[in-house]
Amino acid sequence: MDDRGCNRMEPVPGWYPDPHVRDALRYWDGRRWTTDVVVPQVRGARPPRPPHPTLPFAAGLAAVACVAVPLVAMRVLERIALRQHWPLVVLLVAADLLVYVPILVWWHHISRRSKADMRPTVGLYARPVDLVVGPMTWLAGLLAAIQALVVVRALGVPYTGNLDVRSATTVDRAAVIVLVVSLVVVAPLVEEIAFRGVVLRALLSRMGPAWAVVVQGVIFGAMHVNPVFGGANVGLVIVLSAVGIAFGASAYLTRRLAPSIIGHFLYNGIAVAVLLHRLDYY
Repeated sequence: MDDRGCNRMEPVPGWYPDPHVRDALRYWDGRRWTTDVVVPQVRGARPPRPPHPTLPFAAGLAAVACVAVPLVAMRVLERIALRQHWPLVVLLVAADLLVYVPILVWWHHISRRSKADMRPTVGLYARPVDLVVGPMTWLAGLLAAIQALVVVRALGVPYTGNLDVRSATTVDRAAVIVLVVSLVVVAPLVEEIAFRGVVLRALLSRMGPAWAVVVQGVIFGAMHVNPVFGGANVGLVIVLSAVGIAFGASAYLTRRLAPSIIGHFLYNGIAVAVLLHRLDYY
């Protein structure tokens, strides 16, 4: 397909007047013109939705590795930091760089490989309506977590939440600032790009949307395993998988990440507020 005129296009995916066929609409996926063309029979008629954007399956596997390997390395870093008595703020900054930079580098790489801008590669778009859809996504994630927790408790599955912690280290202001920025701002953005962006779109290249949403959610839950919790990680993974599935459904249905990023921001923001309260910071 000739991509002439693409550089003048808005990066937002959607139906636009076909530059080659008169009175037709062609779908622009944010990177290039697709082969999806419609000629509306009625003026103003709404065109059908084109296939969901996908990425190569290998890109998703590599994205999982870009998250999993740094997480393991971070656990090693934590032990080193405890033995050498690093300041908490230093440990937090080092952990953020170690965990979040690799997936961002991989996102940049696959975008260059596909000769596309980075935003359309994962659907990093926002619309005004997301100010409503985002909180709805948060509510869906919260309800999913509550339902999963009820099942976990009913079945007697061991469970320890990420908020069930106590710190023997003094939490100073600098550490709190880094913690809040990391968990409330950076984590929602980077994790949504990784799981609801790269991983979900890669899974969609091999399986149906329902399975893709579920699988990426389970992977998301598994990435939150904490060795300190032991067998109680089983319940934690189940609960966070439910949250990941809810966020994945939102990303799939809207075809953009803003709603799930906002939902993730609210989910983590409330969790951090509760955590700081338990650490008697207030």
